[in-house]
Amino acid sequence: MRLRTAAVTALVAVAAAGTLAPAGAAPKPKPKPITKTYEVGPLLPDPTPILGDICTPTIEQARHAEPFKVPAAGRLKVDIEFTGDWALGMRDAKKGTQIASSDGATPDTPESMDVKFKKPTEVFIDACNFAGAPTATVTYTFTYA
Repeated sequence: MRLRTAAVTALVAVAAAGTLAPAGAAPKPKPKPITKTYEVGPLLPDPTPILGDICTPTIEQARHAEPFKVPAAGRLKVDIEFTGDWALGMRDAKKGTQIASSDGATPDTPESMDVKFKKPTEVFIDACNFAGAPTATVTYTFTYA
């Protein structure tokens, strides 16, 4: 009888330890941020964008569309360095709808977007030349949530 009691007690202890092990385990560290810097252009200036959305030029050669696969929940921050008048936009790659945009009040206003995502998706990061120098430099950083 004691052997059976000892076996049951040992089995219960092993089961309890197994259920507590995941709770005591260290949390998985977040992956490192994804960063990229690239030059766009030369792009033609187009001071007559399509009405409604920012960074939707009537001349397609005024926009550079950089594809990006959002890997998980997190934030995508985009900045652009330019001379003249440029704008930023972000579109859903499947639907084509604009998610975010940045077009300052003056040509010298810095352009930047900071977009939060809840799940993986695919987007285009658009850099548009309204009336600026033919090239600009875009930097994006994706930080996991």
